[in-house]
Amino acid sequence: MLPPLIILVLFCGSSSGLEAASSDWPQFGRTPSFQSFKNVSNPAHPPHAEWTWSKDAVGAAVDRLVASPAVFNGTVYLGSDSGHLYALDQRTGDLKWTFEQHCMPSHSEKCGGNGIRSSPAVFEDGSVVFGSYDTNVYKVSADGALQWYFKAGGSIYCPATIDQDGSVLIGTSGENCLYSLDGATGSLNWRSCGDA
Repeated sequence: MLPPLIILVLFCGSSSGLEAASSDWPQFGRTPSFQSFKNVSNPAHPPHAEWTWSKDAVGAAVDRLVASPAVFNGTVYLGSDSGHLYALDQRTGDLKWTFEQHCMPSHSEKCGGNGIRSSPAVFEDGSVVFGSYDTNVYKVSADGALQWYFKAGGSIYCPATIDQDGSVLIGTSGENCLYSLDGATGSLNWRSCGDA
């Protein structure tokens, strides 16, 4: 029998769906079918400015950035062990907004010991979905306002994937489950669990 993580990757990789614009990378693997490449015609002259980001809007150091970022419509989205999801201007690196997970401080045992390590995924309307070690799956609007959250049964380290029907697929650690959530409402479509 295949290990559950391989099954998750095979399952998530079998979908086709959200077609990204040539400059966007809206979720881990770029598309649900993991079209994880992008042609660059002239690498000596990238189509965007190069920048480094290490402090948030008030000058506080950003904690570890573990997850792969998503890029959509000129915005870079990335989670941090601090328990924050950041939206940055792709061209300048300037902070657009910050979302804070419900359970803080993120490093506490009650919050799972880490923050947001789940790579985010971006819907066509610019809303963003991601998981957290605090066991919640969050969806925020394009301007960072909470739209819904779903309480899963374990910490979330896996990337969020938006399937072709708009549902959100995301796995948990500890309980070893794959969740399918309605992308519009956050309600549970189904849950499948393997051996821990």
